[in-house]
Amino acid sequence: MINVLSRTKIAVACLAVVAVLAWIRPSLEAREAQFEGGMGGAGGAGGAEAEKKTARVYFKAPMTADAARVWIKLGQKVSIPFAQETPLEELIKFVKTATTDKEMPNGLALYVDPTGLQEAEKTMASPITINLENVKLETALKLALSQLGLIFKVHPDGLLIVTSASGPDADHDDPTELILDKLEALQSQVTMLQMQLGGLRRGPIPAK
Repeated sequence: MINVLSRTKIAVACLAVVAVLAWIRPSLEAREAQFEGGMGGAGGAGGAEAEKKTARVYFKAPMTADAARVWIKLGQKVSIPFAQETPLEELIKFVKTATTDKEMPNGLALYVDPTGLQEAEKTMASPITINLENVKLETALKLALSQLGLIFKVHPDGLLIVTSASGPDADHDDPTELILDKLEALQSQVTMLQMQLGGLRRGPIPAK
């Protein structure tokens, strides 16, 4: 009876692992594609070091097609020439201009959350300073916004949202990472059940 129950637990746990893996796979593949070849190409040693130290950008898994298009745009290399203090408003214009093409004649759809600006105690006139060459737009935008206590998020509908880094709407936990943490815990449970079952099999045969 114990062996039957143990086998049932292992089967259920294994099915759960497979289900979670199937759910997060699209997100993991999108994330891998986003960072493929992303560590090289920053402008100079300082740019490369800065890119390595930039904070993560978070997205809900699985990624939508609209969000994926935004990430592709953010992955393109740009030169951002704001060596002198420049208003946030000009940075936003730069991002839209840098992402303009036939598919997006007006550039990325970008929304600056006014509540997020208030929480960060900043305005569209707040200055940033960033002067980099041949760096991913994603990296440049993260570095510039971090100077003002701001972050950006990519909405599933393809909207790029700038908001406070400390506001209630800011996602500080990577959903993919949380899923992986839970998956690891689930895998540990499966391993323990397998060990228990193995111990039962190796144990003494009960007397009839």
